[in-house]
Order: sequence, then C-alpha cells, then structure tokens
Amino acid sequence: MILCKKVFLIIFFLPCLCLSQDIYNLENSLNFAKHLKKQGDLNFSLEEYTRCYYMDSENKQVQIEISNIYRLLKEYEEVIAFTDKLIERNVLVEKERMYALLMTNNHQKLNIELNQNKFLLEKEDIDFFKISSMLMQNKWHDAKQFLDQKKENEIAFRYQSIIEQQSSIKKKNPALALVMSIAVPGLGQFYTGNKKDALFSFLTIGLGTWQSYTSFKNSGVNSISGWLYGGVSLFFYSGNLYGSYTGAKSFNQQKDDFYNEKVYNISNTYMQ
Repeated sequence: MILCKKVFLIIFFLPCLCLSQDIYNLENSLNFAKHLKKQGDLNFSLEEYTRCYYMDSENKQVQIEISNIYRLLKEYEEVIAFTDKLIERNVLVEKERMYALLMTNNHQKLNIELNQNKFLLEKEDIDFFKISSMLMQNKWHDAKQFLDQKKENEIAFRYQSIIEQQSSIKKKNPALALVMSIAVPGLGQFYTGNKKDALFSFLTIGLGTWQSYTSFKNSGVNSISGWLYGGVSLFFYSGNLYGSYTGAKSFNQQKDDFYNEKVYNISNTYMQ
C-alpha cells in the first residue's frame, strides 16, 4: 500500500516538476518533501529531506525538518545520531535534540549539554528541560524546590499543579505492609487497597488454620487432614506476605506512572 502511494505521488508530481525545473533541484525537492509531510506521509517525506540534506548539508531548514520528523516518528535515537553530525545547531534543532535526550532518559548528558549550550537556548527553555528531567526521574522534591525559584517562568510553571497533586499522594510502605500481613493475614493487602484479596487471604488462611488445628486436636500429630490443611494454609500465608509487599510497590509504581504520563504530555505539548 505504501509502495503504491509512493509511486502515485511520483507519477503525479513528476510532470509538474519536469515542466518547471530538474526534479533533483533542491527547491523542488524541498517543496515535494513539505507536501508529503503535510499529507502525513512522514517516512517518505523523511526520505526526501534526507536527499535534500545530501544536496546541502548546511541548509538549516532541512536540518530542522529531519530532526522534527524523527521526533514525530518517535525515533529519538535517530534525532541524537543526526544532530551529532551537525557542525552547528540552531535553536530549533537544539530543542529537538534536548527533547530526544529527555525521551531516551539520557538525563546526565541532557544536563551537561544544557549547561554547555546555555547561550544558545532561551533561559525558559533550559529551565523547562531541567525540571522535566527531574520529574521523569521521580525527583519530585527537587523539582518543587527548583520551581519555587522559577515562578516567573511560565513554561516551567505548567508543572505546578502536577507537583502539588503528586506531593499530596501518600505512598505505601512495602515493609509495613509485610509486617501487617505477618501479624494478621490480609491486613497488608487491605492497607495497599486490595480489599478483595485481603478478604480472601483472611478467610482462606483463617479457615485452613482452624481446620488444621481441629484435625490435629482430634487425631493427633499423625492426622493427614491436619497436615494437608496446614500445608495449604502455609502456602496461602506465604502468598499473602508476597502479595502485600509487592502490592505496596505496585501501588507506588502506578502513581508514579500516572504522573509521569502527565509530565510526558506536557513536555510533548511544549514541542508542538
């Protein structure tokens, strides 16, 4: 389907281009690439812009478009690789590169380059990338302190409500959840919000333990049912401990993922 579309576009534009100028003319190629991008054919447009880059590697508009299309395709490593080749980068290309470093979690390199290129980017842009990096590393306290010093920065201040919401979340302590379930089966799961699992653990372990106790009491230590109920209860008890500990960690991770998604959306909007 994609091949047919390419062939159609080439056939459609070839006569027009030939009537005016050579199809390998840079201006014509740029117009064709621009049209393809406008139509949403990013891969084919990228091919055309890449061809334009080989015609004129110092063309700033071509550099911007290639970096931009790679980002739109979410090929962030390609953005980094492409911009590494450039002798000089203008502001828009530099922003594309900083965003790519952010999206690939290359936070150390991002902060180094932000400090090195502080005269190329606007101060508001530098602050925005820095606070975005902190948030994506779950350094919420550091981000809040940083933002408190940048209240005049309208771009970075977009994160204000997210930081306030996240700081009000009370995370669960995995060790505490484990201790609670050691004391009372299901209590740690109840603490982490898994109420159905908590009830199931409490009932199955409680009933199993009672049945085991009753069987040993009536038939002695050789009671088969006593050992059977005891083994099953021990199995569920172990699962109850594991579930409580991992449940607390899962609760915290879900909250982090929820707010990380919000951070991603804001940073993505910033690049539009």
